[in-house]
Amino acid sequence: MVSFNKNIVYQKKEWTVNRSKEEIAQGLEMLKKINKPIVTFCGSARTQPSDFFYKHALSVSEQLGSRGYAIITGAGRGIMEAAAKGATKAQTDSIGLRVEGHTTDVVDRKYLTQILQFKLFFAKRFIGLIKSRAIIYYPGGLGTLNELMENMMLIQNQAVDPIPLVCVGKKFWNHLFNWLDDETLKGNYLTRGSLDQVHILDTEEEILKLIENLK
Repeated sequence: MVSFNKNIVYQKKEWTVNRSKEEIAQGLEMLKKINKPIVTFCGSARTQPSDFFYKHALSVSEQLGSRGYAIITGAGRGIMEAAAKGATKAQTDSIGLRVEGHTTDVVDRKYLTQILQFKLFFAKRFIGLIKSRAIIYYPGGLGTLNELMENMMLIQNQAVDPIPLVCVGKKFWNHLFNWLDDETLKGNYLTRGSLDQVHILDTEEEILKLIENLK
């Protein structure tokens, strides 16, 4: 994995530019071959198989796969593994987008129909977003929060088409969005429509209904 301190970026700027082009091109070529709507899953790699959200993600992924959706994950453990397992049970496309050298373990390859290796985080995140019908976020840490906030910003600035950003677990997510509402919206740091694409939901039925209504 490339460490983005300033010395490496400046010394290897030609490599960085070329690698960016290559990784985005390979990702777009892969997406072009998937003739199904795509849903991307994000969440903690530390979530255990016995956890409620692991079972929840597996079930939602399986049901989406059975309804004709392809599933994208980060190819790691936890929530990513759960979603990949669900896709496999539904016999749909299960694509893993993996950053080389990432600290989390890789999901068993039997749960992936395809895996793409990336060195650049931003290229991986772009491919996970650009063709997704929706992105589902389960409770997670900095990586999950980073992807959520970045995608909210891209949608707000109309850099990408608006899609639902589904945050699963009201008890977990309400604290964050209450803060955003109380501090950033009321402080006029965000416009009122900035959070319109975020849906904080609990049940599998709510998630499936929301995504199915996009057709």
